[in-house]
Amino acid sequence: MDIKSSEKVDALVTQTKDDGSQNLNEPTLKLYKRRFVIMGIFCLYSMSSAFQWIEYAIITNIVLSYYKDSTYVSIAWTSMIYMLSYIPLMFVATWMLDNWGLRRILLFGATLNAVGSLIKIGSVGQNLFIVSFIGKCQLQAKSVSGCG
Repeated sequence: MDIKSSEKVDALVTQTKDDGSQNLNEPTLKLYKRRFVIMGIFCLYSMSSAFQWIEYAIITNIVLSYYKDSTYVSIAWTSMIYMLSYIPLMFVATWMLDNWGLRRILLFGATLNAVGSLIKIGSVGQNLFIVSFIGKCQLQAKSVSGCG
């Protein structure tokens, strides 16, 4: 007898009761409000990471006019540094994920995100583009550990 694969699957997920009726052994889904809150927090975390990555590249002309000691190439490097360092830092992030776990690595990444943002706040002066660049480099280390 040749049983089709779909019949095999049906045979695995159905059980026959004593009275002859079949009971589907389907998993039940349960929604928790806490999961939606955690998902929302993670979405905000990912959004802040993505924004910090590309923020200067989309307003290059404004950044050039504000920071007197910046050039077009240096502003372009603020987004290219992310792509350049992604591969080497991915090995570190993988090791951290294996040894620390997802929760700790996300908390670590969120802390680095806050520190990098604070460094960039220190670059408000028009001659402090290098401080902003250092903050963006530090944020790159965070982005690999947090959102990969």
